[in-house]
Amino acid sequence: MIEAIRNYFHALLSDPKFLIIRKRLFYFAILFIILFIANRFLFIHFADRIMFNDSIERTRIAFSGNGSVYTADIEPSNEIMGEQIKHQKILIDEAFQMPIYALLFYLPFSLIKDFNVSLALWITGNQLLCFIVIGNLFRLMDIQLKKPYADIISLSALMMYFFIINIFHTNLAIIQIFLLTTAIQKIREQNYIQSGILFGLAAFNLLRIIIPFLILFLNNFRKNRITVITWFIITLIILSLAFLISDLCWLMDMIKNILLDPSVYPLISYRSYLNKIMPSQSSILVEIIPIVVFLWIIIEWLRSPRENQAQELWLVSLGMTLNPLLNMWDSPYSTIAYIFVMIYCVSFWFERTSRKFHMLVLVLLYGLFTIFPLYKMVSTNQIVNFPQANLLNILMTILLLLNLYWVRLWVMNPYATINQSQN
Repeated sequence: MIEAIRNYFHALLSDPKFLIIRKRLFYFAILFIILFIANRFLFIHFADRIMFNDSIERTRIAFSGNGSVYTADIEPSNEIMGEQIKHQKILIDEAFQMPIYALLFYLPFSLIKDFNVSLALWITGNQLLCFIVIGNLFRLMDIQLKKPYADIISLSALMMYFFIINIFHTNLAIIQIFLLTTAIQKIREQNYIQSGILFGLAAFNLLRIIIPFLILFLNNFRKNRITVITWFIITLIILSLAFLISDLCWLMDMIKNILLDPSVYPLISYRSYLNKIMPSQSSILVEIIPIVVFLWIIIEWLRSPRENQAQELWLVSLGMTLNPLLNMWDSPYSTIAYIFVMIYCVSFWFERTSRKFHMLVLVLLYGLFTIFPLYKMVSTNQIVNFPQANLLNILMTILLLLNLYWVRLWVMNPYATINQSQN
């Protein structure tokens, strides 16, 4: 086996047919170095140091077997706390309520002794993962761009506000959207075993993406993709049993945390949830939002055909657009899915419009959702605050819904593919 690995790496370094791969690895390494240096010395103070420290310490507890991550009281050091307060970050103290295996993604970074290096590597890794996600979505949506333009758009999209917020919030949103988009790509390739495994790996924070995840699961069931569902369940069972070695009661502790200290709708009433984040807006009118969202999804599920992938993804995109309304954008986590919906809509516009319109769309998107957040970061030395982020989220939600229902005329038309091929 060692000899086979040695031969593979020798071919990778010397065989002419691997030239493109070598070039991409080289550029990727250069990009990694540039981003790491910039993050370590320029942008690290934007990150939520306390949340990252909490995740790292819980990871160390989980893999050392010295206690429970659900009852541990994590106290950040004075250095970390002081840096956080200096940059006026808002701290939210919530009990750990995700499955213990979610901490697997923090494991490599918990082994690094230098906290700042570990945090800079985490930020850089998430930025590179964003770049990969965008490239995967281009392939999934069949967007054909010349190589330099595809890479330039992917890099510039890293500066979208919903990417920036999640990257520096040090949460798992980017990893989750990466696993979901890759799982969808594997379905397209009819690699159902890998797809099921990826769905299982992505099921560590379902409350933040509950609507699109349910739609994907029901689509697999309706399309009789039993292999995907089977391997999804197998993956969950294996991950759950694996951590019984370090914490025999982790599942009961997680359920206890969720039930005794609920923090999100629907575990608490929507009015209670709104009272925590925006008391002045907790009216009966706002309280019906989750009912409207679920009825909206049910109606579209019943009336929309799902005969091909484009039609399936339209419903998934609608779920990804409406899902953030369930928490009124209190957490930026679920807004990471906006990138999926945006590229889905753009893929249809690129097929059916002129080059001038392409440029106009890109200028509007980047002008509103990239330049403004970057200006805020440079001028005020902080990421967009809660009211500003909410305004951007409202505009993005309206824009995506308008686009989704425009492209629906093409997607749901049974003759759209035939007409396109004839033209």
